[in-house]
Parts: sequence; structure tokens; C-alpha cells
Amino acid sequence: MELKTPYFKKHLKWLTVLGIDIYPVNVFLFKFLYKLYAIFVVGFVITYALLEIIDIVNTSDFNSMTFGLCYCATHLIGIAKIIIFLMKKKKIREMLDKLESSHFLPSIERGGEEEFRLINSAVAKCARHAEIFNLIVYSIVSIRCLYALFSTEENDEVFDAKLNTTIPIHRRTLPYRLWLPFETSKSPIFEIVFFIQPFTLTLYGYYIGYIDSIVYGMMIHMNTQYMILKRILDRYVLIAKDLVAKHVQEEWKGKSGNGVASLPAGYDKLNLLIQPLQEKIQDIVHYCVKHHIHIIDFCGEVEVEFSYLMLLQFLFSLYTLCFQLYQLSLLANALSFEFISMCCYLTLLMYQLFCYCWYGNEIMVTSGRFSQDLYNSEWLVVNDSIRKSLLLVMMRAQRPIQFTAGKFALLSLQTFMSVSGSRGKKLKKPHGRLQNEVGILE
Repeated sequence: MELKTPYFKKHLKWLTVLGIDIYPVNVFLFKFLYKLYAIFVVGFVITYALLEIIDIVNTSDFNSMTFGLCYCATHLIGIAKIIIFLMKKKKIREMLDKLESSHFLPSIERGGEEEFRLINSAVAKCARHAEIFNLIVYSIVSIRCLYALFSTEENDEVFDAKLNTTIPIHRRTLPYRLWLPFETSKSPIFEIVFFIQPFTLTLYGYYIGYIDSIVYGMMIHMNTQYMILKRILDRYVLIAKDLVAKHVQEEWKGKSGNGVASLPAGYDKLNLLIQPLQEKIQDIVHYCVKHHIHIIDFCGEVEVEFSYLMLLQFLFSLYTLCFQLYQLSLLANALSFEFISMCCYLTLLMYQLFCYCWYGNEIMVTSGRFSQDLYNSEWLVVNDSIRKSLLLVMMRAQRPIQFTAGKFALLSLQTFMSVSGSRGKKLKKPHGRLQNEVGILE
């Protein structure tokens, strides 16, 4: 079976298009031109966020301000992620190279095609999450554009001297709020800005979606490595038998082994495995010990490099959710484009938090069960040296791997349920107060 490499091929390609070259261009001329291009693209999205901030500062309407804050907060966290990835390009490149080398590579002799299947499944899962994220972004932007096209809310009145009457004139609406130093209601400025806004928000979606899926994609791959390691330790006797030469097996056939297992009184004696198998199992177990250490070290690197990025994600998401729920409470028509677009936006933020919490929880559970899985292996038929190695792994495995948001909160399903539950309660409060007020009036 062929391994799908590089694991984050699509992510890296799109990030390169967006000005984040994790693997830099080596040709000098192209490198110089790409730097100019990257400065332009990143500068463009940063400028857009600054114009949003200016609009928020200048507006006096609270509802308009909270609407602007909904999107501006997401764009600010997007800029923070862009800056972090640009600053840590070398470290991220080293981490991605580690994933595709050394102990993390699958082996036909050790685990057969199943190891290739597990890793390819993890690669496909990372790509699928980015596609789902982008699909939700497309939905948000396109529905919001439809709202702007068919909006009838903003109207101006012009006095016609000939008719001696006031004539209502529909004022065209842009999809999103943005401060610009010139009038945007007239052609062709309106059409240009109308195109730039959804284009820029789609760019932000690409940045955030691909960066996020790389970060929790590393969690997915580490969880896969635990599954591979567990599979090896479940089958190390069978693997050793397959690896030992056939003539060696025949040579030792009929012999009693090299000792018996120490069992309590009243139990039957259990023959240990023959010496060639013991030696091969020793090699496999030593490899597993190193593999386990590599997994722990890699997870530690992910925690160190991205813990505060995850904290920013949580803080800005919670902040944005508050304003989103407030905006939803203002919309009376649940079938309007504006309401549906905001619901899609709410879904996107919850999806972001869910992915971080789900895969943080997955590796915490898998690593927490690893010690018990190791105890259930065939350690009774191996010698004391191998048992000591297995015992050391079991002792370390009793401390599960945990990813945190800046050391303040675990990335777990319990954290996600706490966040989503508290948002749901806040959404219900206005409705409850409304019912109480209706009861008082009656």
C-alpha cells in the first residue's frame, strides 16, 4: 500500500498561495518575488481588519457595533494565527518532517498494511476537516451576499420639486460593515467593494481553516501513532514469530523453551518462549519504548508551540459567540438570509472548538488506556528483561497526554460541553424574560 505524502500536502499548498511558505522557495529570484507577494497578501488582510476596527470605533449604533465585532474578532484571531505560523515556520517544518520520518513511519514487516491504512486515514481526515471548514465559510459568505443583494432595509428619501413630494430611494447594501474614506453606494465603487468583501472573508476562512487543521491534525496523527503502537504491543509475539527465520523455528521445535513463568501456587506452569523469539521480542519492545518516548516528546512540542494559540482561539471564540447570540436575538425572521448566515457563522465557531476539544480528548483517552492495554499483552511468556521494559512503559503511560488552552483549560469534550452549554443558557435567557413580561401584562 502506498503512503500519502506529504501528509498536509493540500494545506501547505494553499498556505503557500496565501503567503505562508512553511517550505521556502530556494531559487533567489523566486524567493524575492514571493516575499513581495506574501507581504502584499498578508498586508491586504491585515488592512481589511484595521478598516473594520475603524468602522467599529466610528459607529454610534450598538447593534451595528456588535455586528462588526462578530466578524472583526474572528479576523483578529486569524491574523494572530498568521503571525504565529510566520514566526514559527522553521519549527513547524521540523515537526512536519518528524511526522514523516523515523519512528512515525509505517512498516510492512512490523504491522503489515494496516499501519499504512491507519496513517492514510489520518491524512484523509485532516484534509476532510479543512474541506468542511471551507464549505461552511462558503455558505456564510454566499448567504450574506444574497442578503445584501435582496435587502430592502436601507432607504433614503429624496424631495422631487416638480412633483412636490418625497420619493423613497433604495440604498444598496454591502454584505459587511467596513470603513472606507469614500462613498461606496455609487457604481463602480459599490461593485468593487461588494466583490472585495466576500473575497477577503474567504481568504480569512482559508487561513484559519488550514492552520487549524494542521494544528489538530498533529493531534490526529499522534492518536494514530498510539493506535499503531497498541497494535504492535498486542501482537508482538506473533510479529516475532513471523520475523524469526523458518529454519530457526524448526531447530527449536519440540524443545521446552528457556524456563517457566513464575505463577502463584495452584496454577499450572507456563513455558517461556524459545530464545530466538525472546531476542526478537526484545528488539520489538525496545523499539516500542523509543516509539512511545517519541510520541510523548512530539505531543510536548505541540503543547509548547500551540498552547497559547489554542487559548487565543478559545477566548476570541467565546467573545464572538456572545455577540453572535445577541445578533440572533435581534432577528425576528428565522428564514431570512441574515439569520441563516449568522447561524452558519455560529456553527463554524462551534465546529472549530469541537475539533480542538474532540481530538484533544481522543488522545487523552487513548493514552490513558494505553497502560491497561499494555497489561493485557502477552508479557507472561517473555523474560524478565522484556518485562522490565514493558513495566517502564506502563508506569509512564499512567499519566495521559493532555493538551491545554494556555494551561487554563483542557482540550476535552467536558470543556466543549461547558462552553456550548453556557452559550445555550444565555440564548434561552431573553426568551424566558420575555415570557415573564408577557405573564405580567396578562
